[in-house]
Amino acid sequence: MGKLLILLAVVFAVILVVRVLGKSGPRGPARRDGPPVRVVPCAHCGLHVPEGQAIRAEGRHFCSDEHRRLYRS
Repeated sequence: MGKLLILLAVVFAVILVVRVLGKSGPRGPARRDGPPVRVVPCAHCGLHVPEGQAIRAEGRHFCSDEHRRLYRS
């Protein structure tokens, strides 16, 4: 009987610890400082890239210089 009580106490303690650690962890995506980054699709393959990293030509956005050249072909 004493071993059963010890086992129940250990199980209760584990459940309590898991709940406490679960509440203190981060929730959702990490927040970043600054404005959101706008992403644009590549006109050739459709891959979304940050607008600042995209190559812009002929009013379109491309993920790489190779895709810019291939789009003209």
